[in-house]
Amino acid sequence: MGDILDLSIKSFEGKVRTATGTLGSTVTGDLATITASGSKDMYLAKAQASIKNTGGLVDGDIEVVLKVNNTIVDRWFSNLSKNVNIGGNLGNKYNFAIGFKVTTGQIIKLEVIIAASNVGIAGSLEVFEEDTGVSPQIPSV
Repeated sequence: MGDILDLSIKSFEGKVRTATGTLGSTVTGDLATITASGSKDMYLAKAQASIKNTGGLVDGDIEVVLKVNNTIVDRWFSNLSKNVNIGGNLGNKYNFAIGFKVTTGQIIKLEVIIAASNVGIAGSLEVFEEDTGVSPQIPSV
């Protein structure tokens, strides 16, 4: 409950930013990207990816990575070979490591490295920003 309340307070203060994206079957590349604003430090509060069958026989692997300034800090790899689940959510979701900090102009992103056939991948990032040099404080309620 504390994390949800903390993010709600940051959202009320106008400090929360989000990025979402989806990529279709066999498509690789950037899924979601956020760049820290000028004179701001940015903290990663949530990073998540999920997969969904887009119809047909699912075959292959998926790999999604979390990058901070182009350095891989976490990865999700799943082997989906011969998964016959036709249509709908495959029940696979991954919560990436959080708490990373970047400064003005630096980037946090989710990137699809490997994409299986008949699988759509969705991703989301949630961050909050503070003025550069200010320690993130969560007011008591």
